Amino acid sequence: ALKARLEQEVNMLRHELIAVRGAHEAHIRQCGGEEERSRIGQQLIKLDKHVVKQDRYIAFLEEQINVTRTKYRQRMDDVKQSTRLVEMELKKVRNEMRTIVEHAGKAEELQKRVGLLTAKLERRNSIIARYDTRHEELMGLV
Repeated sequence: ALKARLEQEVNMLRHELIAVRGAHEAHIRQCGGEEERSRIGQQLIKLDKHVVKQDRYIAFLEEQINVTRTKYRQRMDDVKQSTRLVEMELKKVRNEMRTIVEHAGKAEELQKRVGLLTAKLERRNSIIARYDTRHEELMGLV
């Protein structure tokens, strides 16, 4: 929008310059006055300078647009790369979580088995203790 507006303004100034030159030529033909010719010549020089400045400004803006576009593309590439890295890291974390859940399940099963084996061991020790007690009582009788 800015570029289009500036180009429109430059074109308008060029048309104005052409119109002033045309008016200047017609006036010179009519009047032939050196003073008027000089004044109009100075106006033409000013308009030419203004058009050159506008062209330079437009070129500067175009360069800035290109630089900004390049920076934007680079940042988008960086963001895409970062996104890929984050996705890979997330996949690793999910795999680790799956492994942790599996290990937690196995640990829970082992804990239950240890509980069952401890209960059996206590029961066995209780039976042995009763047997020992009875055996001592029988030995005491004998």
